Amino acid sequence: MTKDSQARPIQSFPVFGNSTIDLADIDNDSKLELTVKDQDNSLIVYKIN
Repeated sequence: MTKDSQARPIQSFPVFGNSTIDLADIDNDSKLELTVKDQDNSLIVYKIN
């Protein structure tokens, strides 16, 4: 189970992906996005609230 910085479970995790993840603020809104490729090499972006 994935947990936040306060050791609380993060809902809706784990998420689907078929590659190494990248965690970054890709749209410069001061919130992190998690990016991963799926099995068809499409890019999936998860916004972390």
